Amino acid sequence: MDKVSVIIPTYNRQNTLLRAIHSVLKQTYPVHEIIICDDGSDDDSQKIITELNNSKIKWLDCGRNGMPSIPRNKGIKVAEGEWIAFLDSDDEWVSNKIELQLKALKENGTEASSCNAFRVTAEKKEGAYLSYNKNTITFNDLISVNYIVCSSVLVSKKTLEQISLFPEGKEYKAIEDYVLWLRIATRIPFTYLSEPLVNYYDDPESTIRTNYTDVWDLRKIVFTGLLDWVEKEKVKLRDPDKKKLDFTYSEILHKGKIPIWQRVKQKFIK
Repeated sequence: MDKVSVIIPTYNRQNTLLRAIHSVLKQTYPVHEIIICDDGSDDDSQKIITELNNSKIKWLDCGRNGMPSIPRNKGIKVAEGEWIAFLDSDDEWVSNKIELQLKALKENGTEASSCNAFRVTAEKKEGAYLSYNKNTITFNDLISVNYIVCSSVLVSKKTLEQISLFPEGKEYKAIEDYVLWLRIATRIPFTYLSEPLVNYYDDPESTIRTNYTDVWDLRKIVFTGLLDWVEKEKVKLRDPDKKKLDFTYSEILHKGKIPIWQRVKQKFIK
């Protein structure tokens, strides 16, 4: 039986942490372990975990970093499972999420999967979060939009180690997941399940935000880092992917106002 390790980063979320954990314990495919990667909480989170008295649940003290990438990476490094599943401490899973994803991964022979999610606001549970409807998410797809909800991802530990885990630079705060998905997608596509298997709680008060208000500035950070990584790791991109990446970066640098000749050239990129 494949071992699945669940990584839950948290900071002062005692009010939602139990909900997240219980959604993992109710999975139709039993997970191997749940690693609570604490980023210096000073509420009753650790006490709550201790009182659960469940050997599958492990508390990992990661110090105070203010960056979810750091506790996630520490959790990945100590994880015993062949598969790593990410769950934010304010989200929860549908009971058959892991079972369906593992089945899809086996059928497709891939090592990374994501799925759709229900968007939940303070007012109500809304419909599907993503309108994406293909069976895979490729690097070419991700260049345009981040179609991957962090709490939906199930990926092999081997793949994460090959990619060097989440970037930990402060400039990547709140966008480190997008950077990682792009890196993974340069090598393998994500198997995508259009069925919502995650309840994504969209609460502005608890969500980690960046200091950037301009989406072009955020994308510049993401793609400048990606291009540096591609060069450093000597990643070989397919020609259409390389062309689209170059065009996208030019678009970012010009904040959408790129020369007409480049737009005409883009039409011929397949």
